Amino acid sequence: MSEPALAEAELCQALRASVATARRAIADGTFVDLSGFNQEVAGLCAAIVQLPAATRPAFEAELIALLAELDALSQALIAQHAGQVAGETDAARLRAAQAYGPPATPGQQSE
Repeated sequence: MSEPALAEAELCQALRASVATARRAIADGTFVDLSGFNQEVAGLCAAIVQLPAATRPAFEAELIALLAELDALSQALIAQHAGQVAGETDAARLRAAQAYGPPATPGQQSE
C-alpha cells in the first residue's frame, strides 16, 4: 500500500475504533455525541476516491468492516432510544396515576 493509502487505512481503522468505543459507552448506559462523525466518514470516502484506481480494492475489507461496525452502532442506538422512550412512558404513566390518585386527607402527607 502506498503512503497515502496507508493514511486512509489508518483513518478507517481509527473510525472503526471510535465506533467500537461509542458502542461500549452505549452498552454502559451513556449517551454519546456523534457530531462530526459523518464528516469524518465522508472525508474518508472522498480520500479513497482520490486514490489511484488500482489501490482502491485494498480498502474493500476495511470499508466492509466499518460498515458492519456502523450497523452495530445503529442497532445499539435504536435499542438505547427504545429504552429511553419506554422509561419516559413509564414516568408519564406514574405521573398520571399520581395526579388522579385519592386526595390527601388533612394531616396526611402526600408522597
